[in-house]
Amino acid sequence: MRLVSITDLRAGMVVAKSTYMQDGRLLLGEDVELSDRLIEKVKNSSLGSVYIKDDRVEDFVINENIPEPLKRQAANALENSFRPMKTKKDNSQLVHLEMKPIENVLDELLDEVRGLDGLLELIANTYHYDLYVFSHSVNVALYSLMVGKEIKLTPKKLKRLGMSALLHDIGKMMAPVDILNKPGALTDEEYETIKKHAQNGYDILSQQMVFSPDVLRGVAEHHERLDGSGYPKGLTEDEIHLFGKIIAIADVYDAMTSHRVYRDPMLPQDVLEFLLAGATKLFDPELVKAFNRSVAIYPKGVTVQLSTGEVGVVIENHYNFPLRPKVLVIENASHVSLDQPKVCDLVEREHLTTFIVGCESMGMKSKESLAK
Repeated sequence: MRLVSITDLRAGMVVAKSTYMQDGRLLLGEDVELSDRLIEKVKNSSLGSVYIKDDRVEDFVINENIPEPLKRQAANALENSFRPMKTKKDNSQLVHLEMKPIENVLDELLDEVRGLDGLLELIANTYHYDLYVFSHSVNVALYSLMVGKEIKLTPKKLKRLGMSALLHDIGKMMAPVDILNKPGALTDEEYETIKKHAQNGYDILSQQMVFSPDVLRGVAEHHERLDGSGYPKGLTEDEIHLFGKIIAIADVYDAMTSHRVYRDPMLPQDVLEFLLAGATKLFDPELVKAFNRSVAIYPKGVTVQLSTGEVGVVIENHYNFPLRPKVLVIENASHVSLDQPKVCDLVEREHLTTFIVGCESMGMKSKESLAK
């Protein structure tokens, strides 16, 4: 099987893995043959990609290291707990948040991360704001937990980091949806409104009287930057809490590699390049390296285009070399299927001049390709 972007779905393709809506309803069952009507249904669902059977990679099985049902459960727990915030007008209005479901799902996410032997592999999907904010928060939590695990935080600190990351965007529940989903550039006034979400989140959670100071600071400081250019307080370097520094990296990576209503996603390697370039100025360099060691930039099963023009499927990732996965090439540069697919391991000497320029499964292209 391989992961195919919804823009590349064609009638006659067969679903390799059941696909679900964010609320848990079945969208496409395994072994269903796609029709034009079903493809249109998928496009209207806001999902970004579907696992499709492909004889060229029939022996390749994808096992998700974080179960999709658990991610949906976590997103739904956040949505249900945050629902009272939708009627909140300002920070003077006290709203009780039901935290037990979030605590329970965080424990499950922690168990998965602690038991994970290898890199975290997450597939970004397309969601409108009402779903995106919760799915994004779960992804940010998972990325943050992987970094916390990599730098060997204590179990208690790791759990508090996870809680802070899950709640980092709760302040956005007070921002107008039309601004959050605006398809074009924000005005200066709109941007100032959005920037309030970090402080609003801190204020909301402080009222609950149940969160430790480091959880609150992670929420308040995830948009602070080392050089003082961030918000809401313009903190610098050691003034920024560790949780804020970790969540900042996870937040930027997930946001920039995700489909949004106002832009296409960036190629993961370009986002990683942005993080590395911003190390010491914007982001903590040691934490960026820890992120780099913990996360699979190209998850197994995604369809990628190589600089040679060939198309293949990622079948293996290498620790410490996230941009150099092992790829099973299935099409030549003319997009003609190979009679015999071939393995191209990008860490091997003979392939060191070959690199990934597009990720068709998620509608991603490199910044060079986008500029053409």
